[in-house]
Amino acid sequence: MEKSCGIVLCPRSNIFLKVGFPKVEHVIDYDKVALGTDGLSSNVSLSVVEEVKAIYYKLEGEVSTKELLKL
Repeated sequence: MEKSCGIVLCPRSNIFLKVGFPKVEHVIDYDKVALGTDGLSSNVSLSVVEEVKAIYYKLEGEVSTKELLKL
């Protein structure tokens, strides 16, 4: 049986909680991938743009901003 579910990445929250940075490059081409901010208890702001920047800089441009903004 095939299941369809989505993935929400919250990279700055992952850094704050020290659970590891998400493997963005492995899931970027999935159909249902999105960016989230988690919440203010584990992040300094709710800016999705800051999440995009965090991924872009962490991966040193390996994933383009155009691809990240699609999320």
